[in-house]
Amino acid sequence: PMFRHDSQHTANAISPAVNGNLSWQFGTGDKIRSSAAVVNGVAFVGSNNGYVYALNASSGSLIWQYHSGSQIESSPAVVDGVVYIGVLWDGHNGYVDALNAATGKLIWRFATNSGIESSPTVVNGVVYVGSYYGFVYALNASNGMQIWSYLTGSFVFSSPAVHNGVVYIGSADGNLYALNASNGAKLWSFLTGGKIYSSPTVKGNVVYFGS
Repeated sequence: PMFRHDSQHTANAISPAVNGNLSWQFGTGDKIRSSAAVVNGVAFVGSNNGYVYALNASSGSLIWQYHSGSQIESSPAVVDGVVYIGVLWDGHNGYVDALNAATGKLIWRFATNSGIESSPTVVNGVVYVGSYYGFVYALNASNGMQIWSYLTGSFVFSSPAVHNGVVYIGSADGNLYALNASNGAKLWSFLTGGKIYSSPTVKGNVVYFGS
């Protein structure tokens, strides 16, 4: 239902492919860096052509498409009938869009002053996502209103993992941050020797990530 399967980014493969045969393909005419989320027989994915697509997961046939106004490299999260996805940049703003999963109609849009490549994670009615200008945002999943933001020292390409009330996310400033999921307060940070573009995975009491 979201990037790397769940809020901890465990990447569980519930039904792994049994062979390498092509079942279907759908062409967008542009690059696809977004990873698909598959919920209730529908595959949701974004494209650099600016469209979000809802496709029949069995046949690849188009159910709906939504044009965001700019390229999409973020991967969608689909929770309670809503598709949440980041929009990179239209020259003025980046966005988080919330779409009706059945129709593709825009429910709300949250504008930032920078692009969003990070993939949203949705937990307990809150959308967590990072942005190019270094902010980590927590948004109300129902209406898109900002709950809090936290400014890191550089770009945030990383997608947040959320577990037990803590948001884990990397920044190009070289730090992995642990933030209080309720208010955005920094609990701790770990400085590496390089930029962090990868997205963390949480298992037990350990956070795994690359730098």
